[in-house]
Amino acid sequence: MALTEHEVLMHIVFPEGAGGRLARVFGVDTRTGQRWNKQEMPMPAEVKAWLEDQQEKIFTIVNPYPDAVLRALVQRMRDAGVHDEAIASYLAEAHVEVLGRTIR
Repeated sequence: MALTEHEVLMHIVFPEGAGGRLARVFGVDTRTGQRWNKQEMPMPAEVKAWLEDQQEKIFTIVNPYPDAVLRALVQRMRDAGVHDEAIASYLAEAHVEVLGRTIR
């Protein structure tokens, strides 16, 4: 089953935890972000415009999908024999660097 344009856009900008992350960006209730993500309620035009802008910015760095680049790096580390816990530690450290808090 092919993904809809909306699903692709959401996955490109937020490959994990899209509803909650979108809610935090726009300062709305988590459930509202989840409803936007699942298309259970209309997404405001400014939210869609922001997502499209983020997608464009992401594609200027890596195209077509940034998660593919990250997954390839993780696979290279695994192929080199780096333990999954060590890899996860690097990802957790990057999370703290990006958001200033640990992974929940």
